Parts: sequence; C-alpha cells; structure tokens
Amino acid sequence: MTNPRRTWQMYTGFVRNCVNINTNLRLTRQKLRLATGMITRDSQLNQHLSDPTCNYCEEGLETAAHFLYECSHFVTQRQEIWGKSYLHPSEADSVQNVVRFILKSHRFS
Repeated sequence: MTNPRRTWQMYTGFVRNCVNINTNLRLTRQKLRLATGMITRDSQLNQHLSDPTCNYCEEGLETAAHFLYECSHFVTQRQEIWGKSYLHPSEADSVQNVVRFILKSHRFS
C-alpha cells in the first residue's frame, strides 16, 4: 500500500511532463479534467470517504496510485495499454496513455 506522501512524490516527474498538456496533446476538456484529477489527486475516488476501501478489488485504499498502478480489477486495461498487469509509477509516463487507461476503465463514467 502506498502512503500519501509517496504517492505525491510519484507524480512529481509526471507533473513536470504535463506543463503544456493542453497545447501539446490537444485533449478535450473532459480528458484534460480526468488526467489533471489523477495527477493532482483531486478525483472522484473513495480516498476521501469514511470507508476509503476500493469498491472494485476491496484489496486496498482507493487512491489515484492504487487505481492507476495496483488495482487488480483493472489488469486487463493496463495490459491493453502498457502490456503489463501492474505498473511502477515511472512506467505511466505518457499522459495520453493515462487518459486512455482512465477512459477504458469506465471508472468515471
């Protein structure tokens, strides 16, 4: 399980790559909002609720890091995009792939 401070540190390099996200990637407003929510931890995940356990796998706290890298429920989507079941934060280095993962997961639909 990842602690909040470490989760934030994992995003540091990722955030640096996203400085000109809208200009470089030409994302729609919805996709930009989803990607930004994951990066800044301001997303609709259970980590802010009284029971922060992941509703999908019930194996850990539902944080952005858990959703992107660890949740066993989303293994298929990670396999399709990155070719791996589970990721290390350094492997999620493409904003476009993160957006594709978020959309394929239907987690925010």
